Amino acid sequence: MDDLARLSFNQITAERASLKQVVDACARHGVPYVAVWRDKLVELGVKAAASLLRDAGVRVSSVCRGGMFPAATREERAARIE
Repeated sequence: MDDLARLSFNQITAERASLKQVVDACARHGVPYVAVWRDKLVELGVKAAASLLRDAGVRVSSVCRGGMFPAATREERAARIE
């Protein structure tokens, strides 16, 4: 691919990596966008993540919530939805 202008890296692809590691890799390899997963965003904090992304020149293409209420039982799932 010669033109990476519209390429976005979905963070779940590197699930074990921190947001900082993913953003650094995207910046290093010229990937302009990242789809950030909410749990990774919360780990770092919104303000710190915004600074990290801005400083790296990487933009957010989407914020993914993930999980979709995983649970072992119907009751557990109902509690998580609430």
